[in-house]
Amino acid sequence: MEWLQKYVTVKKDDAQILACCPSNFFEQALIIDVLEHVYDDHKAIKQLYRILKPGGRVILSVPTPYYPFYFGHKMDKEIGHLRHYTLYSVRNLFEKFGFTYVAWQPYTFKLTGILCNIFYVKITNWIIRAFIMPFLLVLSFVTEKINDIIFAEMIVVFRKGP
Repeated sequence: MEWLQKYVTVKKDDAQILACCPSNFFEQALIIDVLEHVYDDHKAIKQLYRILKPGGRVILSVPTPYYPFYFGHKMDKEIGHLRHYTLYSVRNLFEKFGFTYVAWQPYTFKLTGILCNIFYVKITNWIIRAFIMPFLLVLSFVTEKINDIIFAEMIVVFRKGP
């Protein structure tokens, strides 16, 4: 994986501190399913702002308030979600710290969410899950093409500065 190190820098740290990351260094930060687990999301966003170069981008994936409905409140709690975001709330939060909204894309729409609920909440037997998983995966790919106003997760892109 040495070839990858020429193109990507991977660091592991507390998102509220990011001590391993120098200021104004990164052109892009990929924050996938992280922010909802961080105790102080304000500190994490301040750190993202600090480590990005001017004009740098954050690509963020977060759950929406619909997430617990589809994946189950128990699972939502067990995996450590501290909060969920609407597009309005996440935009407000990032813009408060100097980021500019660029774009967003919802995913895990209503029908896929229903399939996830069946798989994660209704079916508790692992053997049955393994048997029906391929069918549900194919079905979820098809249902993701049917856009809906209800979605469990979203990707949002922000840029540092105006």
